[in-house]
Amino acid sequence: MAQFINQDVYDNAYENKYVNLKNYILLNLGHPLVRVELTEEMILTAIIDALSMYHRYAVVDYKTLHATVTANPFPIPKGLNKEIIVDILFPASFFDSLGSGIAAGGFIGEFEGTVIPVFNQQGMLNIFSQFNLPSYYLYLQRLEDIRQIIGITKFWEVIDDKIHLFPINQPTTDVMILYKGTLTESEAEEQVWIKKYALSRSKMILGTIRSKFSGINAAGANLAADGEALKTEATAEITKLEEDLMKLQRPLPIFQA
Repeated sequence: MAQFINQDVYDNAYENKYVNLKNYILLNLGHPLVRVELTEEMILTAIIDALSMYHRYAVVDYKTLHATVTANPFPIPKGLNKEIIVDILFPASFFDSLGSGIAAGGFIGEFEGTVIPVFNQQGMLNIFSQFNLPSYYLYLQRLEDIRQIIGITKFWEVIDDKIHLFPINQPTTDVMILYKGTLTESEAEEQVWIKKYALSRSKMILGTIRSKFSGINAAGANLAADGEALKTEATAEITKLEEDLMKLQRPLPIFQA
């Protein structure tokens, strides 16, 4: 089950985690030859920032979670957070029972009773039971047709951490929640963007600390001046990395709640 990125740097769950990333940051900041005035929590903060940004804007993968609906609305299942929910998928039976304009396997269009398929009888597009991304995009295209013909603006919405299904009075017993997946620790440590962004965020924190050391010299260098230089360097790097991250985004679904 998906987990959003835990922001609590003091959580015991982070103990002995991301060791390779921490070492990468320290070594690139000159440790052990250069003193790096960062605590482990500060470095972890930079790593969490990188993980949060990456998972928000660069889709790692799509995953599904089956949910049995006993009431409408229903709470977001434990372990999911609304930020990572992409879509709610409905079984074919949902569309077959929307109203008199619905025919088995499709719905009746506006012109001379034309039947526009939604799920064919062989279940080729039944992504509720077997999800794959190409079928999902076909599903979205046909869902948009249904939405326009029956005059509904949306099929679901998240309000106050509950999932509301529309139409409200439509009986639904099962749905599939499509959500963004997350990287494992080893996968995250292999991502070049995450490594670079965590390093740049660490530079920013270190620069802020050193810029407060007015008049203090170390190894012949003024720490305050070095801190300002680090902040300037980090700002440029972060801006460039965030621009690069936007290019890593997977195309968003054509239909969203």
